[in-house]
Amino acid sequence: MERRLISRDRLGEMLMGTYTVYRETLSKPILEIWWKLLQGKSQEDVERSFGIYLNSHTRLPVPADIIGLIEGTDEEKAIKALNMVEEAMEKYGAWKSVVFSDPLIHVVIGQTGGWIKVCRLTEKDYVWWAKDFRERYRILLRYPDENREIPERLPGYADLENRRNGLPESKPVMIGFGVQKEAIHVEGRQEKAISGSARRIP
Repeated sequence: MERRLISRDRLGEMLMGTYTVYRETLSKPILEIWWKLLQGKSQEDVERSFGIYLNSHTRLPVPADIIGLIEGTDEEKAIKALNMVEEAMEKYGAWKSVVFSDPLIHVVIGQTGGWIKVCRLTEKDYVWWAKDFRERYRILLRYPDENREIPERLPGYADLENRRNGLPESKPVMIGFGVQKEAIHVEGRQEKAISGSARRIP
């Protein structure tokens, strides 16, 4: 199930309530700043983070406070990414090609043998792979590289067969993109918003 992204109206309602609690006035310019920084976040994450903040702080939050709660620590981010991979493996397996909203997942899976190999790991091997995934993911977070090559998609069996037979690649499964996130498949390529200016491998 795809996550629902926070809407401008819903964010405005939450901020109006929050500012009222702290006896402050929410202006349109301030709302616009919040919206620019939080658009693209899931509604569930934003609501949860505001709840956590209001239960533990006595000052008015700034965007960095909420973003920090949403994104969590590097380990939390790695676990969240791994959970996304596990769900995709269970739902789609090695047959379908996949595109994750998080480009670092592509990097780690590419480094560890590719989508098909990962999906075929035994239960014992997967335990070690999952640990390796988290470690690699944390390193990528700590040492970002704008020139790092990121696979555009993680090919499954279907696309490998298509390539062998000279057929066009099939449309991949988009994973982790919210219902409001636009992901357009054009001539076998995925055009999507990904942070950074890393080069893409077709």
